Amino acid sequence: MWRLSQRLSLLRGRNYHSGNGCYGHRLAAGSSGVPEAWSSEELDNRAHSANVLRLVTAYRDHGHRYARVNPLHDAESLPSDRPELELSAYRVSPSDTFLTSGILHDPSSAGELRVLDAEPTLQALYCGSMSVETQHIPNEAEREWFVREYESRRLAPLSDDRRQQLA
Repeated sequence: MWRLSQRLSLLRGRNYHSGNGCYGHRLAAGSSGVPEAWSSEELDNRAHSANVLRLVTAYRDHGHRYARVNPLHDAESLPSDRPELELSAYRVSPSDTFLTSGILHDPSSAGELRVLDAEPTLQALYCGSMSVETQHIPNEAEREWFVREYESRRLAPLSDDRRQQLA
């Protein structure tokens, strides 16, 4: 009887529904739970480099279609034409440069980057052996947070000690 009453009191104390219907997370009082997505500097940069932003967004939205996630198929079986990811569709040339702030969250290339140098990074992130698709996340700030975390962690170099720990 004591165990049953103890379990019931534990269950009453664990309410996984927060005020906005999310599971497993309880918001702090007075908090919206979602950080601001972009600073004013990042918004200005996004407006200035809108075509590059559209290209990066296309990789985020459509890159998973071309990802090499099936170990039974070789690289030749993937479609060679990728109309959604063509530079010309966004009026971007390989020599164009852009500031990565607010567009691409690569910790190793903070600052100015050429599209030619960013494209292999985008392909590795979204068309490689691991990919994500985030369009199902309805809140834009949450989607941007997820993308920021994925890109910064996926592109961050691992030390030899950390690689040994993971292996």
